[in-house]
Amino acid sequence: GSLNSNGKSDPIQPAKQQQGYVYMPPELLIRLDVLRDIL
Repeated sequence: GSLNSNGKSDPIQPAKQQQGYVYMPPELLIRLDVLRDIL
C-alpha cells in the first residue's frame, strides 16, 4: 500500500485493490498513456 505524506494509507488503495486494480498516481497513469501512444 502506498503512503501519503501523513504516513496514512491512501483511502483509494483498498477500494481499487478489491476491484483488482493497483493504485497509481495520476501523473504515472498519464505517462503510461503517452507510452502506449508511442508504442
